[in-house]
Amino acid sequence: MEFRYKKNSVIAFCMALFCQPVFATNGSFLHGITLAEKALAGAGIANPTSALSIDANPSSLALIGDNNKFILSYFAVDIGFSSEGLPSAAVGTVCGIVCPFSIGSGDLSLKSGKDSAMTPSFAMSRRIDEQSVWGMAIVVKGGMATEWKGSSALLGPGVTAEHAGIYGDGDTLVELRQVYLSATYARQFSEKLSLGFSLIYNYQTFEMAGLGQLVPFSLFPDDLNDRGMDDSSGLGFKLGVLYKVNKKLSLGGYYQPKTNMDKFSDYRGLFAHGGELDLPSNFGFGSVWRQANGNKILFDIQWIKFTDLVSLSNPFSNLVDGSCSPGFFGGAGEGCLGGARGAGFGWENMTVYKLGYEVALANKAKLRFGFSATEQPVPSTEMLLNILAPGVVENHITLGFSALDKDGKGWEVSAMLALENSVSGTNAFDSNQTISIEMAQWELAVGYGY
Repeated sequence: MEFRYKKNSVIAFCMALFCQPVFATNGSFLHGITLAEKALAGAGIANPTSALSIDANPSSLALIGDNNKFILSYFAVDIGFSSEGLPSAAVGTVCGIVCPFSIGSGDLSLKSGKDSAMTPSFAMSRRIDEQSVWGMAIVVKGGMATEWKGSSALLGPGVTAEHAGIYGDGDTLVELRQVYLSATYARQFSEKLSLGFSLIYNYQTFEMAGLGQLVPFSLFPDDLNDRGMDDSSGLGFKLGVLYKVNKKLSLGGYYQPKTNMDKFSDYRGLFAHGGELDLPSNFGFGSVWRQANGNKILFDIQWIKFTDLVSLSNPFSNLVDGSCSPGFFGGAGEGCLGGARGAGFGWENMTVYKLGYEVALANKAKLRFGFSATEQPVPSTEMLLNILAPGVVENHITLGFSALDKDGKGWEVSAMLALENSVSGTNAFDSNQTISIEMAQWELAVGYGY
């Protein structure tokens, strides 16, 4: 572990000092990266504004030229869950290996102890010649963080007993942090067409505690839980295109294939395929309509394919459908935790619609508004494990202001409210119980260009 942190020292230093776990709001993705995108509900694929625009579309740099951009964001989140319904087996019930797994005593409501974070992002770009630009960026991309203290669970194996903690193994903690370093080249081939390419070094860390009672369902029970911080890395890329149809309309698109990451070897008994947690493929299309008064209407569509990732998309039911044979000292079968079909979070793909409006003010200042909508990725059948990863927000309202000069220098601010949303479903290990997960979030961000 120590060696890997030295190998990734630059990014690890950033994460240790600044990059607290990010409460992503479109599944495991942030709603936007640049200040303009954040203020326009994430819309920006066809609207280059700074060197950080390479996150939405690498070809943006061709129209940006020389630029430096620093952003600092503060998140506050409200995550909670509740369970209703009396446990189906009383304390002392003889139940063998596969016992009911009941959270609380029938009327439980908890809030997560992880409720805020502050994260930076930075990018720079430099013109090579009249047509070509290169740039680099370090971006906090997303992740998740929850901490649950108190309560109890009723579970076996052998005889049903009451254990402290929502999963019966004391306080529960999960932290996933994701950040990347990119190198980008973009070229303007004509007045209308620009193309771009980003080579991306991705880095992530993970820590889990409080799942020790799931040992009977893990292929590698010694590497299931409470193994401290582990890390992984992987190399990926992103392609982008910008096309100016006419003076009023511009179109843009990007594509990023699935990124294969090193396995979390310390958690090979939790994630499918022995610790695999890759990054999903995602792609998008965007448009900008410029009005005669200088205002802009922006519309983006983004597709995120969580079904690329078996650790996220495999259903939790794989533990109980015969694919996993539990045992007192670990399980056997490809559906067990850590197996080829290892039970996961059951996440589905997402399509995110982003609409923004930009008002041109005096002295090149801008006022921005936005709204985005999606269908969150957690099915109602997947409640038990998604208490750890409650990414159920669907709608964002955003606002922002910028006071930049013609060279992109100056200050910008943005605010975002992710409206509260909840999902409910049956406890997969105790059909007498209903579990509900809820989440809301707000963000304030400030950036400076120079």
